[in-house]
Amino acid sequence: MSLVVNTNIASMNAQRSLSTSGRELQTAMERLSTGKKINSAADDAAGFSIAESMTAQIRGLSMASKNASDAIGLLKVVENATNDVTDMLQRIRELAVQAQSGTNSTGDIANLQQEAKALIDEIDRVSENTKYNGVSYIGSGKGIKNIQVGYNDGDRIAIETYDVGADKIGVNVNNATTGSDTTDKSLVALKSGSTYLDISQTLTAESIQKETVTVGTLSSYSGNTVVSDGTTSVTVDHASVPSDLADLVSDIQGGTGYASLNFTVAAAGSDIEFTWKTAGAKTGATFTQAGASNESIATKAGTNKVPGALEVITGAIEQVAGYKAAWGAGQNRLEYTVSNLMNVVEFTSAARSRIEDADFAVEAARLAKNQVLQQTGAAMLAQANASPQLALSLLA
Repeated sequence: MSLVVNTNIASMNAQRSLSTSGRELQTAMERLSTGKKINSAADDAAGFSIAESMTAQIRGLSMASKNASDAIGLLKVVENATNDVTDMLQRIRELAVQAQSGTNSTGDIANLQQEAKALIDEIDRVSENTKYNGVSYIGSGKGIKNIQVGYNDGDRIAIETYDVGADKIGVNVNNATTGSDTTDKSLVALKSGSTYLDISQTLTAESIQKETVTVGTLSSYSGNTVVSDGTTSVTVDHASVPSDLADLVSDIQGGTGYASLNFTVAAAGSDIEFTWKTAGAKTGATFTQAGASNESIATKAGTNKVPGALEVITGAIEQVAGYKAAWGAGQNRLEYTVSNLMNVVEFTSAARSRIEDADFAVEAARLAKNQVLQQTGAAMLAQANASPQLALSLLA
């Protein structure tokens, strides 16, 4: 090895090695202080990109799991609220069964009706005042709610809440006799205890025609009094017919001749039997008289169109039970959704950890190695810097 002064190759080599070990030492210290193997894209460009994508997935799924848990909370709130609604409906049905017994006085039925009205009002209050996050989901806020249960568009589960107000349950009660739905009755119709008439029949041209139609409890009409004691038979003609039946007589008459009408009233809420004599009646004439929208819990079922109170209440109970079954199924589904999301988050986090998290055992060994290299490098640099001084000994 030649002895030179201007260019100290040994010193340059020691400096380069010292710089390399310094960078390695700095990297090891950074990884140990942050716990991450990838602290910038320069550390591992491909790994950095993959880890960022996984981070987006993990954070999105974690929030989706929270969304699903919130939806479970919502369904638990509405289900437990409707438990109270069901209890009240069962009580109203008990009252209706009691009210329809012939052993009750008029005062007894009025007292039963008063309790039923209070319970129906409470059902309305519960439906509107039971809220989750400020929204009445079993009242005016009902509808389909899309729950985001994933980190991409379209990862949604639809749950539906329903209005259980007294005017929304008990409708579309199927009439066992006719097999058709009656859409004009709901639980709210049982509040006031008022009476109604509901007739829907098609009349045919016959010299003498007899027809039976279903009505509810009849009230008194001007000109003629219709009572429900099971004994009264009233004959009316065109001149004195009650206004509610005037259209019926007009259809029977067909605008010509004279018609007489006789009807017999049985017990309240049962059938009325019409017998009429026609002269030139219209063929296929139709009369429909829709009654008042309210009835009482004492109203019995008819044989044609009008559902009784028990049928309306039973329909409401079944309707609410169907809602609760749907909410229970939704809770079960969302529970499995949360479990699946947590699994995905766990194993995706494990995959990301293998990419970007620092192995402390490896990094600690690297730190120790480079600390030693730094010390030996500094010592060797000192020796290399001192070697040109040997040239002075040649000049002595």
